[in-house]
This record gives sequence, C-alpha cells and structure tokens, in this order.
Amino acid sequence: MTGTTPHPDHVPPDRHIEPPTTPLDAWVHTLARDLGVDVGVVDEQALTALAQHAARSVGRPGASPLTAFLVGYAAGIGAGPLTDAIHRADDLATDWYARYMAMGGPHNWSRPAAS
Repeated sequence: MTGTTPHPDHVPPDRHIEPPTTPLDAWVHTLARDLGVDVGVVDEQALTALAQHAARSVGRPGASPLTAFLVGYAAGIGAGPLTDAIHRADDLATDWYARYMAMGGPHNWSRPAAS
C-alpha cells in the first residue's frame, strides 16, 4: 500500500467501516473484524481502565501498550480467560508503585536505580 486512502467506492467489503458511534468504537470493531477476533470478547471499559492504571501507576509511554499486549497474548496462548488476565493485570497495576518501591525501586522514576 502506498499510504494513500482508497476512494470509498474501491474499499473491499470486508474493510468497510460501519458508521461509528464513536471513533474508538469504530476502530475496535474494524480492527477486531480485520484480525478475526469476535468483538464480543472486547470489554472496552475494562481494557481502557487497565491501560489508564498502567500508564498512571507504572509509567508512560510504554506501560499501556505493553500491558495490553501481554494481557492479550496471555489470553491468546490459553493462559486463562481474558477477563481473568485483565483483572489480574489491573490489580497489579493499581498498586504497582508501592510494590515497585518495596522491591527497592528508585524514588525518581526518571532515573535508573543505582547500581
């Protein structure tokens, strides 16, 4: 693909974006369909809350996407139900700073721990 957007008349039927209720809703439905995932397994509220907790408690910019990937990967390889993975990750992210400090993490998140 050259990076150009095809004219709507030339979009393959399986790539057509349905009228969205929100841009996020349209994205989730379109991506799920494109990846062959049943959109019914996507708990937008729980996953969004998890991403927010990871970003706030663990750190930006990487915690949210990496957390989402690991939760999805765990569910994908059969490590347990998706809802369990979401709840376990959310519980861990919620008090991550306290856990990290208990493991001897540095007080300043912007600098690595002293060797």
